[in-house]
Amino acid sequence: MLGAEDWSIIDMTLEAFGCPTLDTWSGNTRDYVLEMVLSAPEPAVIALAEHLDLVAQPMGEVGDADCWEEGYFRLFLSHLARHKVFAHELKSELASRAISGFVAHDDITPTAEWISEIESALFSADALVALMHEGFENSYWTDQEVGVVMGRRKPILSVKLETDPHGFLGKFQAIPGGAAETVAARIFSALVSREDTARAIAYAVVHRTERGRGHNDNQDNFRLLGQISYFDDTLAKRLRTAMDESHYVAEAYNKITIMTKLFDRFGYQLDYEE
Repeated sequence: MLGAEDWSIIDMTLEAFGCPTLDTWSGNTRDYVLEMVLSAPEPAVIALAEHLDLVAQPMGEVGDADCWEEGYFRLFLSHLARHKVFAHELKSELASRAISGFVAHDDITPTAEWISEIESALFSADALVALMHEGFENSYWTDQEVGVVMGRRKPILSVKLETDPHGFLGKFQAIPGGAAETVAARIFSALVSREDTARAIAYAVVHRTERGRGHNDNQDNFRLLGQISYFDDTLAKRLRTAMDESHYVAEAYNKITIMTKLFDRFGYQLDYEE
């Protein structure tokens, strides 16, 4: 990782690939590299990533990763190994909110080459969430994970569990910690409210609604629909179709009330007759 090198090597490498540098910096070398890469043009970031062997697969293949739930929002959970139980619990809670979480110890099969699998998830994730337990800032692996997703210009969130976000992560307000269910709800709210993730999470919620697996699941999906902040013609059409063709949506006693309220909120007409 470039952030582990001396200052002279760091600046020389950044300049060689067209990334900006600064004469003075009050933080550590890793935060400095992250900040400079964030400010660099995309071609420079890609070239630097290739030089550092961070691009392990062609970008055109990112959709081929098989570690995600189809149609769900793809969220990489960057965590310390000793807190894998919490990460596992959080992944389970996120799934009920149309978010597919990648947790290395869950999603890498014993026979898989684990670094390759992690890279596959990193290069196909819609966003990353950093679970800020004590020692996160000193981990080589979490540092790499954040750097890769940041280099792809994908959203990065942080959850304050035992420590405050540092460096680049500290520039944005952290999601408060808590039990896995509480944190999952807060992550969902954050994704809904962000302009760069609102569309993807809305599509994920509609996908989950179309494939409801029971009455209780269906009512959970209706509650999620009530929270989305993005809507378009495609989503309107898919929901109208689901009201006829998706068994649990079609049989829901409150479907017209729920859908009418949703459509009205975004200026759409439901135009549905039973």
